[in-house]
Amino acid sequence: MKLPPEANLLAVAHYLEALDFQKEIVKIHTVFGGKNPHPNWLVGGVPCAINLDETGAVGAVNMERLNLVSSIIQKARQFCEQVYLPDVLLIASYYKDWAKNRRRVIEHEPAGLWRVSG
Repeated sequence: MKLPPEANLLAVAHYLEALDFQKEIVKIHTVFGGKNPHPNWLVGGVPCAINLDETGAVGAVNMERLNLVSSIIQKARQFCEQVYLPDVLLIASYYKDWAKNRRRVIEHEPAGLWRVSG
């Protein structure tokens, strides 16, 4: 194992923090009437009513709920920028030789899938 114990401990601590933060992300699904892990706003789901002026149907997404979603997304971006990406760079710094081995280079597919070339 190439990771020193300190880096490993940091990565595990941040992983556990990410698992805890996942509860916040699920709130976005809830706002739009979905359920986790199968939100109904995906293809084949049910459309969600949006009511910005707070008149009409009860349960429709209003500005307060949209602000909550925006707040959660902002916190998720901060988490990625301040925790996740630094961890990726830290761990990658110990595995530089993997990038040199062409058989382990991971390429991104247009459909969002990953494949290992080689």
